[in-house]
Amino acid sequence: PLQVDATPPDINFTTDRTPNAAGWFNGPVRLSFDCQDAASGIADCSQPVTISQDGGHIVTGTATDNAGNQRSVNVFVLIDSTLPDISYEFDSPANQHGWHNQDVTVSFTCTDEGSGVADCSQPATVGTETDGHAVTGTVTDNADNSASITTDPIRIDKTAPVVADLALSTNTKTTDQTAYLTFSATDALSGVQRVEYFVGEDDPGVGNGAAVDISSGAENGRVELGADYPIGVYQLSVRAQDFAGNWSDAYSSEYLVVYSSDMISAYGYHFMEPSLENGDALPGLDANTRSGLLVLGMNIGYAADGSLSPNSDFQLGYAARTNDCGYSWANGGLVYRACPSYQLDADTIHWMVGSSDANHTVQFLASATQTINGQEGQPVQVLVTATDAARRPAQFYDSIDVRVFPAGADVFQDEPLYRVSDGAMWRGAIRIVDQTNAAGASQPWWWSVITFLIRRLLLL
Repeated sequence: PLQVDATPPDINFTTDRTPNAAGWFNGPVRLSFDCQDAASGIADCSQPVTISQDGGHIVTGTATDNAGNQRSVNVFVLIDSTLPDISYEFDSPANQHGWHNQDVTVSFTCTDEGSGVADCSQPATVGTETDGHAVTGTVTDNADNSASITTDPIRIDKTAPVVADLALSTNTKTTDQTAYLTFSATDALSGVQRVEYFVGEDDPGVGNGAAVDISSGAENGRVELGADYPIGVYQLSVRAQDFAGNWSDAYSSEYLVVYSSDMISAYGYHFMEPSLENGDALPGLDANTRSGLLVLGMNIGYAADGSLSPNSDFQLGYAARTNDCGYSWANGGLVYRACPSYQLDADTIHWMVGSSDANHTVQFLASATQTINGQEGQPVQVLVTATDAARRPAQFYDSIDVRVFPAGADVFQDEPLYRVSDGAMWRGAIRIVDQTNAAGASQPWWWSVITFLIRRLLLL
């Protein structure tokens, strides 16, 4: 009998693995074909094909039946078996020592020449101080290949070093002596790289001070202060830099006092009338003060061994006159109200600098007890500057400036609690002389008179 088959056969394909959701394979794929013909049967069917090369491929499979009918199918295969690339960079580079002193942001760059980048790690910021923190970034392509990269350790130190424990081997020295300033400089993370110091109130700026040798450890730093400084009082400041580049503030807590080996003495007494117009500030001195009298005396000299004489002393007494103090008539009789009063009595003279043959001015620092309205107050420091007019032809009167500070205050930078200054002809006599002409070893005859006047003044 005659058999007729005019219908093409059926052909289907299968793969040995399933592509991902984006239609990509990330490795070799084997295609197999299944051919069917219900009439004349299959005469030929395409053999399995394995594709390994990255890229897009079109594979054609063909089925032929015994009647010569054919059917073909085209299969599009996408393969990407290559890992994507990822790199990183910091928003600011580490310094030459490998440290940062601020937050560090890591940015990642991802590329893929095959299926393209599907996901790339977002920038990451490291803000915590650390001696080594690494960040890992990941990239994934559209074929599900992934790669990672880990940064070099990130070291961050934002905290400046700590300078402390400033101390002088002696805070007073002659112009030809040597003193040593010691200190500690520490840094808990990156360590101390540099220490510098400067003398005086003019800060040369970070990095411009005199370098300190810290090869033996900055925890026990030492600076030699030799014969380079003329007579005066010098503020000493130290600061440090760590390996991350952080600078500490200039730490200033010591003053070097340089005096002449040709010792001098300052002695005398002074009377003055404090006033608000003069810029004076004292307890009891206000807009209601009609008048007031201040008496002071000083007698400061050196002992034979070059130290300040234990007999050195300074005293000050002030009594204000206000509208509601003193004697007044009330209720048929005299009534007395104590006037505001203030007294300073030096406990220790710490140092004195000056000259008897140059500017005829001395400055000294004393610890003192203060008494306000008859009640003992907190201990204070007293900085006194006095000028001998008799030795300065251009100046017609002695002058004195007294500033009172809380104990522990910086007497060269802090604001004083009280202040009084004056210069007046015929109201006293301040003398600055060579030690050989001074009464520094004992109290002069007039000292008891001044002491009496101060005590009597406070009782008025």
